[in-house]
Amino acid sequence: MMAKISRKQRTASESAQRWLLWTATAIITCIAFETLAVTTAMPTVTTQLQGEHLFALANGIALAAQLITTAIAGQWIDAKGVKSALFIGLSMFALGLFICTTSPTIEIFTIGRMVQGLGGGLCIVPLYVLVGRLVPSDTQPKFFAFFSAAWVVPSLVGPAISGFLVEQAHWRWVFAIVPIALVVMMPVIGKVLNMLPPMEFTG
Repeated sequence: MMAKISRKQRTASESAQRWLLWTATAIITCIAFETLAVTTAMPTVTTQLQGEHLFALANGIALAAQLITTAIAGQWIDAKGVKSALFIGLSMFALGLFICTTSPTIEIFTIGRMVQGLGGGLCIVPLYVLVGRLVPSDTQPKFFAFFSAAWVVPSLVGPAISGFLVEQAHWRWVFAIVPIALVVMMPVIGKVLNMLPPMEFTG
């Protein structure tokens, strides 16, 4: 069931909408990069961790796990609200990437990829709910265009960035750079959410 509101919902101010646009786009870009662009690094990861036998699973489990939490996020938001889903999703996403960054074996790396995917899926639906509830209908296409670009651009330029990090630094930086960025972004994300009018949901 999609999240429903119990009374007429106020829209966000123009300033809050601008902050929401750029913040949500940045979050989706991070998720897209770690879901799609890291494929360039995966051969090196599996070779160094002696995990060629788990290459396919380690490469695809993040996207599969993301689909699972995307499917249940609506019910989560109905029960717990947007902020809960978003912050838990971001925390799981960052935790999964931290596990990937520090993993000594391919098995632990694969678990990290799964946790990353579960968190990423839980982040996406709250962002769409925020747009659907707090942004005027005539402005929503602009948001969705940015969100689409946030998936397309990492798939085009991300593999080159991933390959550069593997060649010039270490494959672990491919997974470490986004959690660092999220830590920096967290105060901004909290500020943006506080700028938005409250939403009440009924199951």
